[in-house]
Amino acid sequence: MKNLFSLLIHFKFRELLLEGTEDTWIQLFRSLFVGGIATVVDFLVAALVREGLGGGDIISNATGFVFGLITNYVVSILWVFKKHNMNIAKEFAIFTVIGIIGLIINTGIVYFLGKLWNSEEVMIMFYVAKIIATLITLIWNFAARKLILYKN
Repeated sequence: MKNLFSLLIHFKFRELLLEGTEDTWIQLFRSLFVGGIATVVDFLVAALVREGLGGGDIISNATGFVFGLITNYVVSILWVFKKHNMNIAKEFAIFTVIGIIGLIINTGIVYFLGKLWNSEEVMIMFYVAKIIATLITLIWNFAARKLILYKN
């Protein structure tokens, strides 16, 4: 964490954002951006399916999550975890399994909070539940990827 703060304080954005790194805190910092991009894709697709196509909470959430997962993988291998310990097909398969577990966590939280808050009647509660689920899933995804796929 010291290295991350040092780079931020000294405005060393090239090292922070562009150079390859094995520093977990810098990778987490980058993952937050990747997660943000993937979350925007996730939310846009979920909103399109739910509001535009009339899909229910679970279908909308799952569809958005899948599109977010694909976005996350592509940007992650290009920017966050540049080191590959295995071939791309195997890596993507494991990334997908981690993502599916994340999807189960994410959808379970959306479902539970939707029932608790009755999101069928109050549309905003679906999105509040989705934000909470996304934050929890972000922690799962980063930790699992770092420990399983991209360990030193």
